[in-house]
Amino acid sequence: MAALTSQKVRASYEQVLHVDRDGGGNGTTLVSVKDGDNGTTFALQLATDHIALTDGSYMQADKIKARDGDGLYLVEDANIGLFIKDGGTVLLNDTANTGMTIGLTINQAANDNEFLSGKSSDVAHGFTDFAETDTFCFGQKADVVAGGLNLTGISEDGTSYALIFRACAGSANTTKSTAAQASILMDGYEMQGTDMTNITADANVWALRTYKGGSIQVIVLADEDGDIHTDSDQTGGLAGTFDDMDDAAAVRALTLRNPSASGLIRSKFDDWIDRNRPDLTAMKIVGRPTVRVEPFTGKKAVHRGLINQTGLIRLHNGAIWQERLINHAIVQTIRELMPDRFDGILKKNMEALGIGHINLLAA
Repeated sequence: MAALTSQKVRASYEQVLHVDRDGGGNGTTLVSVKDGDNGTTFALQLATDHIALTDGSYMQADKIKARDGDGLYLVEDANIGLFIKDGGTVLLNDTANTGMTIGLTINQAANDNEFLSGKSSDVAHGFTDFAETDTFCFGQKADVVAGGLNLTGISEDGTSYALIFRACAGSANTTKSTAAQASILMDGYEMQGTDMTNITADANVWALRTYKGGSIQVIVLADEDGDIHTDSDQTGGLAGTFDDMDDAAAVRALTLRNPSASGLIRSKFDDWIDRNRPDLTAMKIVGRPTVRVEPFTGKKAVHRGLINQTGLIRLHNGAIWQERLINHAIVQTIRELMPDRFDGILKKNMEALGIGHINLLAA
């Protein structure tokens, strides 16, 4: 169609847009916009209270602006959609959030699946019992009725991590008290009414879980007292004990791994330990050092093995018990050498040390 320039309507009726219905799009009835001779029907449709585009058509614009301070709605035919509230709050399937000034609110209604997900064409993990194969992360309710947040990351087979929490603090805190701060803080509170309250005595605050033995099980737990509980009951019951070794020597060997440790004083017996040093890695007390290429620098770095704290506790327990057995053997030897006087002298000395109530091992 050519532009209307210095022409009368009767001479250029084909270039006049109109609706070919008496009264136009009066009321709620949509009527298509056409050219003068009805030869062309445009995507635009008009009614008194709204406008529309025909199916398959689209609108192009650099900006869509709300007419007034009531905000802007973008909804589908069931009236569910996006509301941009005056002031900057964006709400999906909701119209208000008194706890938010500027941000995004997603109202999932009564649905229990993902409310937010991240996808990538690079990803195909195949873990489709949990999410679509290109979904690498999602959030959903931790409990379908009570709420809470379940944040899940999924990676492909061959990748040993799927969720990273990274904190870049502006400065470090070295306080070692109940008022300490850290780069990553994890809070576990108990609610009462509309506020928090002192957590129940001995309550569990934090737990690390995994899937093993056909079920989800807690393997590390921290409670209200600050006590750490671990699932050290390995398959085989007492697996991880070291009764065939000199446990005290192994404890000392672990200390000697770091000769620059503050306050370390070597004794003449350390030379023997150096010559007969137990394999702390084979004992699963110390992890094996590894070399890897750092992801940010691209340089190789050597990472020292970590110390297995639960294994170290078992080692300490073994050292204490071995020492008790050695002391018992010494006591029995002296008793045999001094059968008439030994028990009286031992009892007197133990009472003087405040340990008279402790029963010695039976002969």
